[in-house]
Amino acid sequence: MKLFTVDQRLVINKLWIPVLATIVMLLPFVISRISQMESVSYYDLSFAMDGKLWGIPMNMILLLPVYVLMYSLEFFVLKNKRAVPVTLLGALLLTGFLLFESRASIAEGNARIYAYAGVECIIWVSLLLLRTYALEKKSKTDLITAIIAGLLISIMPWGHSIVYIINNFLESKYLAGFECMFGYAVFPMVYYLLVFVAENISKNNFIQAVKSKITIMDKRTYLFAVIALYAMIVGAAITTTNVFAPRGYGVLLHYITHVPLLLQLLVAMGVLLLAPYMLKNIVMARLLTVGKSGKLWLVGHFIPVINVIVTLVLFNSREVHSNEEENALLYVEEPESDVRYYFLIFNVFILIWGCIMVFARGRVSEGKLFLSLLSFRLTLVSVFFRHKWPVYVLCAISVICCCSIAYGEFAAFWMMQIVLSFYYMMEVFHPALYGEDAVLYHKAKDVVEEDTILA
Repeated sequence: MKLFTVDQRLVINKLWIPVLATIVMLLPFVISRISQMESVSYYDLSFAMDGKLWGIPMNMILLLPVYVLMYSLEFFVLKNKRAVPVTLLGALLLTGFLLFESRASIAEGNARIYAYAGVECIIWVSLLLLRTYALEKKSKTDLITAIIAGLLISIMPWGHSIVYIINNFLESKYLAGFECMFGYAVFPMVYYLLVFVAENISKNNFIQAVKSKITIMDKRTYLFAVIALYAMIVGAAITTTNVFAPRGYGVLLHYITHVPLLLQLLVAMGVLLLAPYMLKNIVMARLLTVGKSGKLWLVGHFIPVINVIVTLVLFNSREVHSNEEENALLYVEEPESDVRYYFLIFNVFILIWGCIMVFARGRVSEGKLFLSLLSFRLTLVSVFFRHKWPVYVLCAISVICCCSIAYGEFAAFWMMQIVLSFYYMMEVFHPALYGEDAVLYHKAKDVVEEDTILA
């Protein structure tokens, strides 16, 4: 079982080229802006792309070369005979899109929303249909896949790193510069992830590979998927909480009454539901492939900043397993994780901290509800060991609280951690193999028992 085909993995192995090219193109621009201004936000840098240099739109100078490189990379890596003409046509479409983007900022209100969304959708669908022609994929399924992938790319929330949320509190112009480069640098990864997933989703073995925790995961596919999925999750959390947070009720009406924004919201909610599941399985598969079955490594992937270190460690770890059966045996025979008890102790400390804060401030009457919620949370966590339903209840309550009392970037961070924690709590407290994974385990176990009897 493999997530991606041989050709797709060849492209993934070369994705560092457009990523590096994006950083090289944007770094002088970002440094220049930061040095000229005392305070620079992410949006200041983004809006600066609408300016002109020597009469040429800034986005044409900075983004057109890397977009063309990103789009054409697949054709040249696979040595496609139509690489040159398709690249030229793709460059022409991207030029038209970027020119329109620089002019669309002049329009206001509904005209801008519909015009921008319509043109972006047409361009990306055209680029993906052109791709199917270049790769000689002429079936009805391939054409529908290209249209769906183009629609998703055009309405997908922009990818972000956790720095975007953190910098809302720090307000550092240097972090703003990093986030600006990250958003554009990660776009090639998001683009190819969406294209490859749309292309493979009709195949039964791909669905099984997505569900599988024991598939053999090479380091480049792992790094590519983790970065792209995490950026999509952060972007989706920001979009969703901007709409549903307390200060976003007016925004909700705005989104509902505009079809492009409504579609973007629905896609963001879909990403929040599905991407963390895929991310969890990919991380688990990589852990087993390198012979690390401890759940603490899994949880580390979902803690900001620490996840960068953990990802780099796993990326550089040597692969010790070569087939799914070995991964399945390691997964099932791992003893119950101590992370469960760490999680319980952590919640006890939260309750104690809450009591101290309430009594120290002399607000016992106002703090009763707060302490009741903390006690209820601790009760639910203690039941995690035997049942799954408390995980659903705790996450549902957390989502309601997030949409009721939090706002801004804090709400986005909270929402992101809720959806990620749901999957790692289920994995930590209720690990299990399902479907084909379970079948492979039983086969491997039978072989081991047979070998033991023969020995």
